[in-house]
Formats: sequence, C-alpha cells, structure tokens
Amino acid sequence: MCGRFTLTEVDPDLVAQTFSLESAPELPPRFNIAPTQNVAVIVRDVDSGRNQFMLMRWGLIPHWSKDPSIGSRMINARGETVHEKPSFRTPLKRQRCLVVADGFYEWQKQDSGPKVPMYITLKGHALFAFAGLWDRWIEPESGDPLFTCTIITTAPNELVAPIHNRMPVILARESYDHWLNPSYTDPVQLLPLLTAYPADEMDYYPVSRKVNKPINDGPDLIERAADPGDPPSGPATSAPCRAQHKPEILWRGRIFPMLSDQDIDTIRALYERTAARVATNDAIQQAIADIDWFSRSVELLNAVVQRKCQRLSRLVGGG
Repeated sequence: MCGRFTLTEVDPDLVAQTFSLESAPELPPRFNIAPTQNVAVIVRDVDSGRNQFMLMRWGLIPHWSKDPSIGSRMINARGETVHEKPSFRTPLKRQRCLVVADGFYEWQKQDSGPKVPMYITLKGHALFAFAGLWDRWIEPESGDPLFTCTIITTAPNELVAPIHNRMPVILARESYDHWLNPSYTDPVQLLPLLTAYPADEMDYYPVSRKVNKPINDGPDLIERAADPGDPPSGPATSAPCRAQHKPEILWRGRIFPMLSDQDIDTIRALYERTAARVATNDAIQQAIADIDWFSRSVELLNAVVQRKCQRLSRLVGGG
C-alpha cells in the first residue's frame, strides 16, 4: 500500500517542466502527506488537450457513493484488479491522473519491537508521479463538487520487497502522456504501465518514527535516522505547553482563539489518551486513532459553537 508520501521539490518551474504545464502554482513543501489531505494532481483537459494542475482530496469517493466516508478506505487501488472493481473501472477508462510526489514511506517489520519507517525515493530525490485515478462526487445538500483521487499499487520490486509487500506505481516520465491520453480506454492499453519501478533507480533509508503521526510535517522527517526510535528533540519533548498540543488541523483553522482553557485542555487530554492507546506505531492503527480523535474533537467543537451561538442569541435578544 501507499499511506504516506512527500512533495518537497515544489519549485513551480520544475513542476511545470516535469509535467508539461503552462504554469504551476506556488506550493508549500510537504513532508508527511496523509490520506484525506489535499494532494497535487495532474489531469488532461479533454477540451484543450493540455495538462492541468489540480488539488484533490486523497481517498477516492465514487460519484455514485452515498457515503463520502468511503474515501478514507479508498486511498489505494490494486493494479491487478483495478479494471474489475466498480469503484475504479470507469475512472481507469476516463479519469486517470498523475499524483505528484518525490518520496514515500513504508514501515518495515522488525524481529522485535515496533516497525521502522523507511523513506523511499528515486535516486537523486527526483520529482516523479504515482499512477492515479480520480472521480467527482457531488455533495447532496450544497451541490458542491468534491474531486478525490486514489493511488494505484502493484507488487514490489527487489528494493521495496523486504520492506513491504506492495508499492505504489511510479510511472516512467515517458509514460505520462500515455497514461493521461483520453483516447486510451481499453485496459489492455493501460495495465502494462502498472508495474514496479526499476529497483536500481531507487533508494531508501530509515527515518524517525515521528513520521507515524500525521500532525508532524517538517524537513526533519526525511532526515536519515541512526535510530528511528529516538524521540524528537526540542519543544516536542519539553514540559507540557498548551500551544505545543494544539492539533495542526485546528491550529491552521484558527479555531483555538474561540475556545476556553478548559476546552483546550479537554481536547489535549483526549488526543494524548488516544495516542497512548496506539502502542505499536503501526501506520494503519495510527490513522484509525487520529480519525477517532478528530471525530470526538469535532463533537466537542460543535458543542462549543452551540454555546457561543446561544450566548450571542441571548445578548442580541436582550439588546
């Protein structure tokens, strides 16, 4: 599978040149891209015939699905059966894309102890693209479209096989046009591309287990780790501080200023209890824990917003 990847080479000119774009937007470097987050995608515009840059949510929601939560379980599509599965066979024919990246993580089992994260790249840390599929889902109430995507996986090459039993399909640069070409709709024309990238053109090394948590996102995550189990240095291991425990998704949304100290402490304690339950550092278990924590946090935030609205209503009514 592919559950985390990076996009650190974000120079717009390089992105535009690599993927035959007229121009590319300024993007922040990402060192720990996780499912349900937005990812950089290249599609072929049918009308103009030109490549187009888009941001899509990682985790494909089929256009016919009534439950958007299915996307969190559709981050990968097996290349061997992608032409048979109802969720993927139509996108394979008409809605293929390139998912832009420059590295990905897989977790290697050890004889004892937790798994060790490995950072896998092309030699020279070159920019590349995963083979992807996309779909357009319409939110029933608002009618707003949501574009989502999945990354296709295949059997691993000799380099990745000791680490994991699957790997994402990395397309050769000369295959980009073939993959995006809308005239190719027959699986016979497409499935031969879904093979493992040559092992002798790739490299990997161990990194810190800090990458296990999606809230961590910084250049230190891709540094070679002498001991991946070493705890992070600096503020992350210092005495508890409310600012250090603000979950990134809430911090970026600037929701915290409206919360009381008690609300913040409740969210912090909930997050710490959830993290403590994940004893194995397994990527999937961590994702489940993060989803559980986030859903509970949203419930708390909804209650806070309701209290604020009720207070505002009373103030307006009294005025």
